[in-house]
Amino acid sequence: MVKIAIDAGHAGFGVTPGKRTPAGEFEWTFNNKVVLAAMAELNNYEGVQLLRLDDPTGRRDVPLRERTNKANQWGADLVWSKHFNAITGRWGNHTGTETFTFNGNKSHNAESVRVARVLHQAMLKAWGLRDRGLKTANFHMVREPNCPAVLTEGGFMDSNIDIKIMRDDAKLAEGGREMARALANYYGLKRKDGDRKVEVVLSNNLYRVQVGAFSDRKNAEQLAKELQDKGYPVYIPENGGTTEQPRPTAQPTPAQTPQKTIDQLAQEVLAGKHGTGDARRQSLGNQFSAVQARVNELVGANQPTPKKSIDDVAREIINGQGNWGNNPQRAERLRAAGYDPAEVQRRVNQLI
Repeated sequence: MVKIAIDAGHAGFGVTPGKRTPAGEFEWTFNNKVVLAAMAELNNYEGVQLLRLDDPTGRRDVPLRERTNKANQWGADLVWSKHFNAITGRWGNHTGTETFTFNGNKSHNAESVRVARVLHQAMLKAWGLRDRGLKTANFHMVREPNCPAVLTEGGFMDSNIDIKIMRDDAKLAEGGREMARALANYYGLKRKDGDRKVEVVLSNNLYRVQVGAFSDRKNAEQLAKELQDKGYPVYIPENGGTTEQPRPTAQPTPAQTPQKTIDQLAQEVLAGKHGTGDARRQSLGNQFSAVQARVNELVGANQPTPKKSIDDVAREIINGQGNWGNNPQRAERLRAAGYDPAEVQRRVNQLI
């Protein structure tokens, strides 16, 4: 039996100061829709128990210590805290998803990272936003649980790009279901209805199996065989292991458009226009390597090595030291110094 404690960050209806879009929409409302979809999906599986750590009505901002104490007393095997991000509190074109685990020393850190990677990839698949990667931090929700703990930031509430996902209930639900299915696959859970058929299907040049997608047919069929050996019913069509579907007429991709330079394509990637992973590789075609190399250069050039710790900077801001200024100047100065403004602000909020 796997015991998963899930936390929709903060509270709704103005209970938590801040934590809203520039238009006044509450973060908890977005978190709640993802959590409800995830829990509904996980309830389709055997061998899992669920515990919600926040107030499901959104009217009480349950203290963080109360949340983690509840998870620890229950004996949770995983704590997943669902959030959306913000930087300046003003609309901008920043974008992306990131996932956090504890930056200290705990025996279950390695498993936290493994679960974080699974949830992070599910978010990228569902929402297609820029991949800001796996990160570590000294957040309460990943520090205090006596089990693996992950905090996911699904996108930026003050982003003109990401807000489109948050205002789409279907997309939020899709993200919740994708992350739930990822957890079910990670823990090896079986659906209650027992109807877990697996089919190898060729579509758009990708071989798809229920639990993944592969560019190589042999890898896809190998996975199907492994699932079959474990007792899952696997359907392989008679025409050699794949169901051939009509392939759409190839459309020009941005990488095939001659008037766009490598720099222009790199900027589009940073803006989230070409997706991630295999989707980005397909979108950019034979220019993928050159564009990705330029993206790495641009990201590296804009991220100097910080000279002070996050705690030091947060305390300077609280004490009015360090010439960090106020938003939006503060965010610009933090980025120029190599810091993530959202991470610094979260630490400020914890210390106040």
